[in-house]
Amino acid sequence: MLNEGVVLEVNSKESIVISPDKGIVIIKRTEDMSVGKLIFFSDDQIYIVKSRLVKILSFGSAAAAIVLIAFLLFFRTSYQDQIYAYIDIDINQSIELAINKDNKVLSVEAINEDANALAKELDIEKKSLDKAIINIIEESISDGYISTQKSDILFSAALAKKSEESGRSGEMEKILSICKDTALKTTNDKAEVKTLYSTYEIKELANTASTTIGRYYIYNELSASGSDVSLESIKSMPVKDLFKHIDKILIEQQVNASIPSNHHTTSKVGVTSQKATPSSPTPSVTYTKGPTPTVFINTHATVTKSTAITNTNTSTNTNAKVSKPTIEPKSSVKNTGSWKLKVGENANASQSFTDKKVNITINNKGSNPWDVAFTHPIDTLEIGARYRVSFKVNALKNTKIYAKIGDSADPFNEYWNNNYAPFNIDANSPIIISQEFTPTKKTDYEEIAFHMGGSLAETVPNTISIDDVIITKLSGSDTKTILNYNFEN
Repeated sequence: MLNEGVVLEVNSKESIVISPDKGIVIIKRTEDMSVGKLIFFSDDQIYIVKSRLVKILSFGSAAAAIVLIAFLLFFRTSYQDQIYAYIDIDINQSIELAINKDNKVLSVEAINEDANALAKELDIEKKSLDKAIINIIEESISDGYISTQKSDILFSAALAKKSEESGRSGEMEKILSICKDTALKTTNDKAEVKTLYSTYEIKELANTASTTIGRYYIYNELSASGSDVSLESIKSMPVKDLFKHIDKILIEQQVNASIPSNHHTTSKVGVTSQKATPSSPTPSVTYTKGPTPTVFINTHATVTKSTAITNTNTSTNTNAKVSKPTIEPKSSVKNTGSWKLKVGENANASQSFTDKKVNITINNKGSNPWDVAFTHPIDTLEIGARYRVSFKVNALKNTKIYAKIGDSADPFNEYWNNNYAPFNIDANSPIIISQEFTPTKKTDYEEIAFHMGGSLAETVPNTISIDDVIITKLSGSDTKTILNYNFEN
C-alpha cells in the first residue's frame, strides 16, 4: 500500500516526511520532492521511522509539522473523495491504479515485489487511463515480463466506496472496455485479455491479503465452490493459470444460471455475502482474446465460452441503438407454443428444430431489425426486483442479434437490452450470454425478443440457433424461474 505524506525537509540524498500513518519518516529523495509537497511512498522507501526525528527538525519545521499534518488529514479525505475506481493489472507483475471520474490516474501502487521496480519507473500520475496502460505494457515488454508475441493480461476493478454507494456501477463496463481495447491495440492483438470487476468489499479484502482484486475474487469464488486452493497459491499463480480458473468460474455460473448462486458465496476469510444490489454489483467477468475484439457487456454481465467449442469470440457495436417495436403491423406470425417467429412483410424467414434448439433461417432480412423477431411473452416483472436472463446463440455465418426484455406494445419500454447493443455472433462459434437487470417500470405486455433482421443480418441466407433461454427472479417478494426453455419438445 502507498503511504501519503508531506515533505518537511529536503536534503542532498534524503527527505524528511510527515505521514498520518507512519509519523515522521526519512525516505530517499527524488528529484521532484520539495518542501510542503504531498507525496506517496511505499514502505520499502522508508529509511527510518522514529518519533525522535522531531528533534532533528528545525523549530520552524517542527512547528510547521502541526499545520502540515492537519492539512494532510484534510487533503487525505479530499483525495479519497477524488477516487472513482481502482484498476488492478496482472501481467505476473501486479499493479494498481486509482483513477478519478475523468479516468485520470491519481496514484500507482505496486502490489507484489515484481512490480516495485515498474512502479518506480512509471510516470503516469495525472495521465489518462489509456495512456497509463500503454506505458505499463511497454515497460513490461521492455523489462521482459510479457512477450511481443504472446501475453496474458488480467484487468480487475472495483468502484471506490462512495462511487459504489452512489450506484455508479454502470460505468465499470466503459472503464474496463478502455483497458481491454488499449491492451489489444498496444500488443497488436496478440494478447489474451480478461476483464473482471467486483465489489469494494472484495477490494478491501484484497488489500488486506496484499493481492489484486482479480486474484482475490478468483480465490473467493473457488473457496465458495468447495475448492481447497490456498490464497498464497493464487497470489503467486501465473496469469495464464488464473485464466483457466476464470473459465471454470464462468462455466459454473452458467450451469447454475437458474439458481442465484452469486448471492450466497462464502469465503474462508470472512466474505459472507455478495448481494446483487445497485450499490454492490454481482462480480462479473468478460473474456477477450485477440485478434478479434471481444464484447464487453453491461453491468452484472457474463459472456462465457460454450463447452462444445474451442474458440469463441463475441463483439458488440455499442453505438447501435435498435429500440423499436418487435413487429410492424403488416407481418406474418408463426407460433411455436408460446414462442412466435414474427416476420415483416419485406422479410422471409422460417423456423425448424434440431438438437434441442430452434433454428431461424433468414432468406430475406427485410429493412428493420424487428422484421425478423423471435419472441415469448413473460409474466409481469416486479419493479425493483433483480432478474437474470441467459441464453445460448449460434449462427452459420457472421451476424448480429439484438436481444431485449420489455414491452411488446406501445410505448415499447425496454428493461434489459445489453445497453442497446446487439451481440456479434461469429460463424459456428456459439456463445452463452448471462446478464442481470432490475425493472424500473411496469407494463401488462412484457416479452423477451430476439431481433435478427435488417442491418443486423450481415449475410443471407443464414441460420441462427437459439437454446436454453432462462429468466430467473433472484430477489424481491419471492425467487423463482420465470422462463426456462430448451426446445426439447
